[in-house]
Amino acid sequence: MFSTTLTTYVCRPTSFVHVLIVLQQAYVFRGMMVNEFGYRTYDCGDGCLCMYQTELASQCKIDGRGVLEQYGYETGNTGKWVGISLGILAGYRILGWMVTYLRKT
Repeated sequence: MFSTTLTTYVCRPTSFVHVLIVLQQAYVFRGMMVNEFGYRTYDCGDGCLCMYQTELASQCKIDGRGVLEQYGYETGNTGKWVGISLGILAGYRILGWMVTYLRKT
């Protein structure tokens, strides 16, 4: 239906665009992790076998901040991560507008 060159051109964005998409997804994922685990405690389950060892292990519970620490995330920087994510999004939009403008001229 489509020629190979057309689908190859359409499906392969530049590597700069890939970097922006991956960076933005990384910061969004970090925000989702903090939102999910940052301010919760979880029960360990039957037999008090905790998947993550936190300071609440003696109570058969898992502190969500301990889970985040094991993955290298921390709470309290939500504004910073949202700002970085919005900055990447704004950069992506400006780049798109510039490409559209240059293609028109």
